[in-house]
Amino acid sequence: MISINDLVVSYDKTRNVIDCLNLSITENTIIITSHIIETLTNLCDYIHFLEEGRIQFIKDKTGFKEFEQEIFASIENKNEKLIDELIGLYSLNNN
Repeated sequence: MISINDLVVSYDKTRNVIDCLNLSITENTIIITSHIIETLTNLCDYIHFLEEGRIQFIKDKTGFKEFEQEIFASIENKNEKLIDELIGLYSLNNN
């Protein structure tokens, strides 16, 4: 939970990981946006997963393995749907 006494720093794509690590040692709140899961699981105590503007789930360190599995399954599912759509479009155009 963020309190009024917390320092909130936002890092886009963890461009300065050393500063981020220094701040985390002092128990500050740091907001990191990244698509690199390994970076997040190595640096963070909690991950809030946003999709389509909404928090889909929140995981702490004990849930990071589950987080990775959910993310990869979601990506695989979306890719399979896209491939099916492309195959369908290709079939329609070649008939």
